[in-house]
Amino acid sequence: MKKKAIILCLCLSLVATACAKESVSLSSSETIVSVSAGSSVETISVSESSVEEEYIADSTESVSAEDPEPIVCDSGNATIDDMVMSTVVLEPYEEIEKMDWVDEEKRAFRVWVQYKEEDMPKHDYQHKRDYFFFTDGVASTLMVDYSPAGEFDLDRAPASACDFDAHFEDVTFDGSDDLLIFLGHVGVCGAMSYIAYIYEDGQYVYNNSFERIPQPKIDTENKLIKGWLRDSASVYDDYTYRYDEIQNCFTLILYEVYEWSEEAQEYVKVSEKKYE
Repeated sequence: MKKKAIILCLCLSLVATACAKESVSLSSSETIVSVSAGSSVETISVSESSVEEEYIADSTESVSAEDPEPIVCDSGNATIDDMVMSTVVLEPYEEIEKMDWVDEEKRAFRVWVQYKEEDMPKHDYQHKRDYFFFTDGVASTLMVDYSPAGEFDLDRAPASACDFDAHFEDVTFDGSDDLLIFLGHVGVCGAMSYIAYIYEDGQYVYNNSFERIPQPKIDTENKLIKGWLRDSASVYDDYTYRYDEIQNCFTLILYEVYEWSEEAQEYVKVSEKKYE
């Protein structure tokens, strides 16, 4: 009996020594506990990250994101109101600037969207985009977004003193009014620039060629668009465009240069170039 006890003590001592000398590599996410039970070794893995996540889940209240405030529209037209409330979606950094009718005939209702003042980009306009809801013919919707101010190699880039004013005018001479949006003043002498959305089969379609026309003036009698740009105090340029239905663009057909004449005391044409 005594001999058996001594042998048992020696065995326990050897096991304890082996456990003490055993090198166990612990990761930041796992702890390994080894338990010796006779000749078998049982390994239990406990994930610290899972314990931590469970603790956080138990100790932290569930917080749901607040729903955005519903957009309320009171245009006086129930169909338009429904279209506005179901179409306009605001980002967290956006807000409604205003809502109004584009013209007295109430052919289009406009929703102005702008950056919140604290989120407004530097060197840009606070106004960000527009929604237009049309009532003439089949009800339709148009969303207009703008490029950063001054990026004139991009479409719909506002220039200086831009108020984004919109109005209807027939610039293709087909009897249907198109939508024009003021983009501001470009060039040294501040020629006015506009975006054009051409009315086609019940829809308003963006046409970037109209933005190339400086200070556009509609010549309804001759079905032409006149442009004007001053080069200096004594020289200015005249541009004449025609709308090409096949190419669906405004094409330059005549370029003229006028210079001030001291002798005649008026501007006289000094050169011209025809493109057709």
